[in-house]
Amino acid sequence: MPARPLLVLPRPNLVAPPPAPRGGSRIRLPTRDRQISEFGPVFARLRDVLDRAEALELRSDPSSLAPDRVIVFEFAGTIANFLTAAANVPGLEFMAEYEGDFPPDESFAMIDTRRATAGQDRTDQDVSGRLYLAMPDLRALSELLRLWQMWEAGEPMPRGYAPFGSLFQQLRRLRTWGPQDRIPDETVAYWREEAERRSDEPVRTEIEFWFRQSEARRRQASQTIAGMISSGGGRIVDEAVIPEISYHAALVDIPAGEVRNLMTRTEVQLALADDVMFLRPQSICVGGVDVEAAEDGSPVERARPAADEQPIAALFDGMPMQAHDWLEGRLLLDDPDDVEGRVLVRDRVHGTAMASLILHGDRNENGPSIGRPLYVRPLMVIENGREVTDRDGLLVDTIYRAVVRMKGSGTRGCSAFCISGEFIARRFASAFCRNNQPARAPARFFVRAL
Repeated sequence: MPARPLLVLPRPNLVAPPPAPRGGSRIRLPTRDRQISEFGPVFARLRDVLDRAEALELRSDPSSLAPDRVIVFEFAGTIANFLTAAANVPGLEFMAEYEGDFPPDESFAMIDTRRATAGQDRTDQDVSGRLYLAMPDLRALSELLRLWQMWEAGEPMPRGYAPFGSLFQQLRRLRTWGPQDRIPDETVAYWREEAERRSDEPVRTEIEFWFRQSEARRRQASQTIAGMISSGGGRIVDEAVIPEISYHAALVDIPAGEVRNLMTRTEVQLALADDVMFLRPQSICVGGVDVEAAEDGSPVERARPAADEQPIAALFDGMPMQAHDWLEGRLLLDDPDDVEGRVLVRDRVHGTAMASLILHGDRNENGPSIGRPLYVRPLMVIENGREVTDRDGLLVDTIYRAVVRMKGSGTRGCSAFCISGEFIARRFASAFCRNNQPARAPARFFVRAL
């Protein structure tokens, strides 16, 4: 008889899926006449300018729909297959998509389904919606205008463009990406804090560009922003373009006077630059070096990895003590930036603790150790008693290069697939997922890089 006999599974029961909601959308939408009254003037001006073949006139107004300027479609509810339909518009480059809610108003509201108040507006419930961001050229603007004119006249949308009819019906706002979008509240708070702390010194800021597929267009955007920064007395510290994750950003020093203007989101060049997606605080990893002491134990009985063993885990953090009893012979150090030469042994407490935790777990529990070496890519140095990543580089670029090198695309191969470390999750996650979500607070996380 086997030590572990087979278990007989019970016969499955068939359960029908829950019924789909009835009655279609639960959002009250405005009438066609209201939509025409609201957005007709926007398209009418666009038509007048295009008829005169004077597209440069659109560019002179920072709030108008114009070629190579990101347009924000804010609408209520959902629109099936809109991205597929948008792909049919020549010259319309999709940039990003957001989910969001907004308070009910006289045009949009959730419909009450409760028995006592059925059919009324829910004034206590936000309306679910979505934002689509797209960058059109002149052809795309002309096509968008044509579709609007057909919908305005009550004509059916052409084959493949039906979702645009829903878009116009559910459209809440049609606007350009402006200073309020480029400069989030967290950036203003960061600038204000820096101005109070160092009133006359430049403020280091990240500029993230809209990623353009054309290398020539990216180069043009870089030159345009570099000219703005230089004319204002600032300087470019670092710049990175990573097509694989659609990332293009620059690290800049902005003079104090220019920062004060940007804090009010006044009409300064940088706040109005169409190539700029966000101005953000610099992304850096800052951590302390205090580590809770554990009862020491002898690592002698723990077998060390064989010389030909490959790592299955990696540490992106501070520099560890390689000769530490618990780590000696267990680390595969990859240090192309020579962090080791910049961190004293006495300051390698946190990196040592993290490496030990991954290799041996909680030493107080005396559990088993990993029988493979640990790939270590030190990214942090000591500054004023704290561990920090490179202040003269873009963190996303640093992390990306480290991951690519770890996976074997650099000068050293490695089969590691797990990454552990402390760094700013908001920028790492947005760069690798390309969801462009608003910035979040710093966090510690463990992620598998497949």
